[in-house]
Amino acid sequence: NTGKGKFLPQSIRIRYTGKFPVATDTIDNVSRDDWKGNIAFNGYSVRTDASQTAWYPMLYDIEKDKLYNEVKYDIELQCSDCSTLYVNGNLPVKAKKANFKSDTPKELSLYCGDFDFKNLGGTYILNPDFSDAEFKQFCEITNSYQKYYEKKLGIPFGGAVTFVNTTPTSAKNGWLYVTYPTIFNIGHGENGLKSLFDPKIQNWFRPFIAHELGHYYFGTYKVFNSPLGDMMSEGFTEYLSLQVTRDILGNEVYQKKMSDKLKELEGFEPVSFVKVISKADYKDREIYVYYYAPLMFTAIEKEIGKEKMWEWMGTLLKTKTDFTNYKFLIQSLETALQNKSQFESIRSKYFDSDQSLKNIQSALKKA
Repeated sequence: NTGKGKFLPQSIRIRYTGKFPVATDTIDNVSRDDWKGNIAFNGYSVRTDASQTAWYPMLYDIEKDKLYNEVKYDIELQCSDCSTLYVNGNLPVKAKKANFKSDTPKELSLYCGDFDFKNLGGTYILNPDFSDAEFKQFCEITNSYQKYYEKKLGIPFGGAVTFVNTTPTSAKNGWLYVTYPTIFNIGHGENGLKSLFDPKIQNWFRPFIAHELGHYYFGTYKVFNSPLGDMMSEGFTEYLSLQVTRDILGNEVYQKKMSDKLKELEGFEPVSFVKVISKADYKDREIYVYYYAPLMFTAIEKEIGKEKMWEWMGTLLKTKTDFTNYKFLIQSLETALQNKSQFESIRSKYFDSDQSLKNIQSALKKA
């Protein structure tokens, strides 16, 4: 260290004890439910995600609101009572001990335990409950979604996806999340991946898979931050899922989804985008990002047309920026539209108005 400028060491050594969720509030005991923040054991496997469990060191840039949870890695994994080991970014292996390496930064999600896996054309499913014929059909369905997104957005999908089929630590929870290139499906019975083939529930389950595949674009290809970043990541991904629902699964399924979302918004009083200064302004995060936002984008679609909507989303994904904030959102729309009066109309009706929900409902009633 010369005393001039910053001293940058050539190497750094870290000793780290991973975080494990501990419920300290006995009134509201979060350990009853399964969630991403759990390092989850279900009797035959262990699962940990890469963002909320924080089981490995992560750097966070406060000024740019950026979490560096994607890392290059060279690690040895050992599990004495496992038959299969899997680290996100590698192929699963039949072993109790193995070395995993990635020269491309990945989120370090793990899934290890006593289970089997299948492979078809580079698509893997861990802990499958499919026949070979069902797995082939499953791959055909997911590939059709990926090709749809590629064609509409003009951005190649990032390669084969690995699906994890597992159960939650709780009795009633069922959900999905993506740590690209892995999609975790967590649920018992009808919440398992096999629901894609159940005629009674496949029409609500297949759009979930479309949503998680859409997160390659809104969440991996482009990472969103700032108070509105969560809305953009989830809202546009759910909008993508709605497009798959309409154009691949059929208009009847699509209209049912739209009707259900509108019903969930009854009595909700959203804060307009321009007034959101923190995620607390969402009030109800689930309703805001999964119902209010995608319905707003659908209302905007009716005004500017499908082609311009895809162009807008492409602009959002391809434009470089440090912050995906309100300014970024409106500038990307203005760039895509190239129509000042139309842009100002949409901005005032949907983004800035306290009556945005009423304006959405009115737009969606039009043929």
